[in-house]
Amino acid sequence: MRTVRSLSYLFALMLVAWPAAAVAGQELPAGAVDSQAGRRGSAFEGLTRSQEPVVITGEQLPLFDGAALDDLFVYVYAGAAWQQIPFQLDEVDASGTYTVENGLLDANDELVFMAMDLGEQATASDWITDTGSQSYHRYEIQVSDPLNPGQQAWAYFYRSETLSPTLPVDYVSWDAANQRLVGGTYTVGFSPTVHAAIDSIELNGSGVDALDRGKIRVAGTCYFLGLPIPFDLTEQDLAGSVAFAPEIDGPVRAGGGSIDGSTWAYHSLYQAHFTVNLDDLTPPQQCTSLNIDWIRVSSDWLDPATTGMAPAVYYDDNVGAGAAIDGAPDSVPSTPATTWKQVSGGQGSIVQVVDVTIGAGQMANYYLDDQTVDPDDTGDGRSFGDAGFAVTNPAGEVSAETLTFFLEPDQPNLGATYHSYYDNPLEAVATAQSYEAQYHIYLPLVARGAR
Repeated sequence: MRTVRSLSYLFALMLVAWPAAAVAGQELPAGAVDSQAGRRGSAFEGLTRSQEPVVITGEQLPLFDGAALDDLFVYVYAGAAWQQIPFQLDEVDASGTYTVENGLLDANDELVFMAMDLGEQATASDWITDTGSQSYHRYEIQVSDPLNPGQQAWAYFYRSETLSPTLPVDYVSWDAANQRLVGGTYTVGFSPTVHAAIDSIELNGSGVDALDRGKIRVAGTCYFLGLPIPFDLTEQDLAGSVAFAPEIDGPVRAGGGSIDGSTWAYHSLYQAHFTVNLDDLTPPQQCTSLNIDWIRVSSDWLDPATTGMAPAVYYDDNVGAGAAIDGAPDSVPSTPATTWKQVSGGQGSIVQVVDVTIGAGQMANYYLDDQTVDPDDTGDGRSFGDAGFAVTNPAGEVSAETLTFFLEPDQPNLGATYHSYYDNPLEAVATAQSYEAQYHIYLPLVARGAR
């Protein structure tokens, strides 16, 4: 995993793991395959949970070990016809880091595609019309929802030297010129020379920025020659401390890191997890030792009345009925710390499932909805539904995992539902099959979903 030893890099990474985004609609990009297209009126129902990826490791595909990545393809069977779907093969080295290796599939590598692209189950005698693939086995990948066992969908993983990609689809990409992450229905912008946080969010191609910015607050004490020197940092003080460009930018996801600490952006999902030991942080050069007293990581909206988000509502475990995001102060409990947060508005909604563990300290929710100008604040100096976490006296190992689901506008309270998705990720079974049905080999292997 990435070893975090720089104070500024730590807090920048924490913010990346706490994105604030909203998406209007669930429209697919031009050229994408709608998993339900052409199947209305059929018995096939597929999966209700369409936003999550399916991740299969090379270890679960042993018959393709050593195969050239360029010779591997994913198809679905839909309406008695085969369709190639967007997929991605990410190489992982022996240390668990996502990187470029040798272009051959091995046990550490990952096959990724989206649940929304899955299709029907093909019979054993159904095969794509490619003679090159007939010389190899294929893998039938059955994906199931453990919360609804009757909901299943399938994909087929083929190997052939004569196939080629037929879908120029890119669900999420990095716009280097403008420092933007562009998803299927959202655009998140950064301004790393100004501050080390999310800078803007445009929803559904509107061209209107709905976000003030992400915010970071750090208070602590630097000991210089034994003398305590208090300090306060914001995201502006951390400008230039992090590069937001993803290490991998494929057709299905963009991000990188390692299997122990990574961030991935998908069509309508952002997933991040990391672990860091605060006790291992190296203090700034002028400090002989460092004590962190308080950390806050949050995301602040612009006035919903001017961005098209109004009426906007905030929900969490403690505010089931919701609180209006309108610049008028609300009573939102700071404890107990929430396991999910949701913002619903006129341009889109998000549900973010959060799993944070701290070695020591007291964690609380942070929420401020107050349009009164604060001259000591950053951004526009006002707070509209500024939400996140604050930790007092943090120490030891801190780990966090977040899944941010981008939903349609004006969604009701769905936090408990999406938290159950986190607790019960999609399951996949990979079964090897030969072209000659009578020689089928069944090798069921279970793969985890969006965890």
